[in-house]
Amino acid sequence: MVRATAVLLCLLAPRFVAVSAQRGKCIVETAQNGSIVKVRGVILSGGHDLILRPEQCPESRVIVVYGDDARLEKDRLKVNRNDSFRLFKHYLEEQQPAKPNVYCQSCPKYQVTADFTGRLDVAASAGLKRDPTTGKAIGLEGFGDPMPFSRFRLVVTEISKVEAKEITSQ
Repeated sequence: MVRATAVLLCLLAPRFVAVSAQRGKCIVETAQNGSIVKVRGVILSGGHDLILRPEQCPESRVIVVYGDDARLEKDRLKVNRNDSFRLFKHYLEEQQPAKPNVYCQSCPKYQVTADFTGRLDVAASAGLKRDPTTGKAIGLEGFGDPMPFSRFRLVVTEISKVEAKEITSQ
């Protein structure tokens, strides 16, 4: 039992420690594809996607999917749906009260910040993939729906340290 635990730690620890030890650097930009990372940032709700704006590198955009999302098929991960997860979902789904004669399809009541732990998937580029010889579009690369716009996707397994700041309506 002790030997199995030691072997498991030896296999997993280098990937996690190497990524989490890079304080001050943008974890998203420096992590390798498939690394387990912990990223703190603000969640933005797009039309089809949840988008994470990491605190360390606010110019980066990371698509967020829950590890047990059916679209992941064989790459699914177990999600810890604890009190922090439920609190995050509550704040994320809360909408501004309706105003007379104003249409708002997605008007969040809170700006939600949290720590997200999970597997970071990294693509070489985002958008149209082109044939290097002909320049013709041969497919799509990256993450985002309906059109890939980010090189990064975080497959979330845990959410912690949830904070919500009420957005004052205009």
